Amino acid sequence: MKIITIICRWMSYIATGMLCIMMILTVGDVTGRYLSKWVSWASPIKGTTELTELLMILVIFPTLAWCALQNKHVKVDLVLDHFPKKVQLIVSIITLLLTLVTYGIITWRNALESTAVYTTNTLINIPDSPFYWVLTAGLAVFCVVALTLLIKNIKEAGKK
Repeated sequence: MKIITIICRWMSYIATGMLCIMMILTVGDVTGRYLSKWVSWASPIKGTTELTELLMILVIFPTLAWCALQNKHVKVDLVLDHFPKKVQLIVSIITLLLTLVTYGIITWRNALESTAVYTTNTLINIPDSPFYWVLTAGLAVFCVVALTLLIKNIKEAGKK
């Protein structure tokens, strides 16, 4: 569990760095677009939209596992909080099992698709395949975290 936590934390640090780069790029693009009306040498940054779309992959998917590990994903506990702890654990186990199966299939299909991607972006000529692999890696680590949480909840339910 400690290794998974370290991996997830470093993936979230990298994603945070990508978010900072995305913010700087967007500010530079907007500033260039605004200044281009008055200054002849200022212009928007070419390919900002495409690069931002690619950076979103580097921000979102590596952080899925960290959010799951920290129990920060969105959940609605309106009704579930009124049930006993054992019922809450059973519902959590079922939810994690469905999550693991669903994301396992998505990860598997995405890994197959990642091996077949040879395209590049139209405007900035960056290959798409590394971003597919980051997406696959983020999903795979998320599946490992979901499996770890599932085992933890099963052990906890067995004790009660």
